[in-house]
Amino acid sequence: MKQLLLILFVGLTATTFAQEPAFIRDSLDVYIQREMKRWEIPGVAIAVIHKGDIITTKGYGYIDAEQTKSVDDKTLFMIASNTKLFTGTSLAWLAYEGRLSLTDKVTDYLDYFHMYTDTLTAMVTLEDILSHRLGFETFQGDFYNWNNNATRRQIIENIAKNKPVYDFRTKWGYCNAGFVTAGEVVHAVTDTTWEDFIQTDL
Repeated sequence: MKQLLLILFVGLTATTFAQEPAFIRDSLDVYIQREMKRWEIPGVAIAVIHKGDIITTKGYGYIDAEQTKSVDDKTLFMIASNTKLFTGTSLAWLAYEGRLSLTDKVTDYLDYFHMYTDTLTAMVTLEDILSHRLGFETFQGDFYNWNNNATRRQIIENIAKNKPVYDFRTKWGYCNAGFVTAGEVVHAVTDTTWEDFIQTDL
């Protein structure tokens, strides 16, 4: 059984009272349990937030295949590619602050970033890596970095080993290493780690 993260934000209307709304008491559990069954989700943690106030937090299901440990509101889940949202938002925020432009070349910040050819290397912008439009097929080159202890720099350097399948900017192809690159641009611009920037600046 795979662990799966589902974060449910329930938007409350302006007429909602400050105390716990009735739908939490009479229908939230039914809704969550029905949808977990429908989507075959083994465990989920939710938070209901209104105007910055936490109305309730709850856990449902289990975190292990043996169903011996229940999910609660403190359960930590791996969030996988949801981190890409943080990375894209970080670059957008830095662009808003005028510290970079999304049309800047990646090599303006990372001199070790290389594509398969020098011509391609010189063209790649921050927009390109955020948009997955480098000319790669989805997941192309991921196995260079699979099940090893490669550093972020090594992951970025491995991009040069991938010969694009498509012409530059003509096709969409999911590229994990592109977002590692974007995260290291955050580091280059802010002189702090991606993790610290997410925690303290966003």
